Amino acid sequence: MGALGDLLELVFDPQFICASATVTTSVDLDGRQRMMARCGAVTGVLSVGGIKGQPPPSRLDSATDVWLHRNGRFRLEYAGGSGAIGDTATQILLRPGQPALRIDGSERSGHPAEVAFQPSSLLFGYHLELGSPEVVSGRSGLAVKGRRRDGGPDGRRPWLGSIPFTDVAEFVFDPVTGVLLRLVAIDQGTTLATIEVSRLQRRRRPVGIRRARRTRGSDRSRGTPPAPVR
Repeated sequence: MGALGDLLELVFDPQFICASATVTTSVDLDGRQRMMARCGAVTGVLSVGGIKGQPPPSRLDSATDVWLHRNGRFRLEYAGGSGAIGDTATQILLRPGQPALRIDGSERSGHPAEVAFQPSSLLFGYHLELGSPEVVSGRSGLAVKGRRRDGGPDGRRPWLGSIPFTDVAEFVFDPVTGVLLRLVAIDQGTTLATIEVSRLQRRRRPVGIRRARRTRGSDRSRGTPPAPVR
């Protein structure tokens, strides 16, 4: 397997104890619905509603600040003051002016911001080919192209919550930590979704996670910023 095997070994065993980053996600909702309808999926399952009296949006764009510990604990902060804290089994959703909502077990779906830090689950079902080095948000990464193998999952399978499993996926991984720096999900030549990681930092201690457990999302201060990954 050579260089590809070396990279995959790193991806399956990310080299950090606790890391933080900003994860930007963009999804073509119309294209996703067309793909899921073509695959025979129930298209309303993953639909995103619009403002009352207006049609639903055609795109979903978001930026999330995320902290993730290697043991699965995480903290997410969305625009507008909402967020989530939890681990691999349970998460607590925090929304301004609303009661906290607990989600357990199978009802919990992974957020792209989480999966970017532990991306090995994205690779199953693809034939993988190592590409050339690429730069993402100022960081040098290694590109991998995935093509869905025959008999693999299709677009009916929810992938990363709001993104269905596509025919082609283009990945760029950080060669130091194994974190996913960028994902482009492509269906029949059309880009359905992109995920990009910026401000990636490796932390010695899970400062953000401990603060989230103490204040339940009320304090958004970052404290002293850690040194970036080299």
